[in-house]
Amino acid sequence: MKKNWLRIASYFVILASLSSFPWWVTLALTAAAIFYFSRYYEALLFAVIMDVFYFLPTEKFNGFILVSFVFIIVLLFVTEFLKKRMV
Repeated sequence: MKKNWLRIASYFVILASLSSFPWWVTLALTAAAIFYFSRYYEALLFAVIMDVFYFLPTEKFNGFILVSFVFIIVLLFVTEFLKKRMV
């Protein structure tokens, strides 16, 4: 039960950090939540919001704006895979 409250609190902290802190702070908080909680799919919502707020189409990514969304998807799959292999 305590972990559920911590998960809800982390949701609101990360949501507040989207508008209050630079993108890299939000990304670090989201990555920490992904490592701590199992199946933290809320990170996908944060990634989409972060892409809308901070990222613009550039030549670096061939005009692709969902950079953090793809990063979070990869991070979710890798951490879930590693968690299953470790236990």
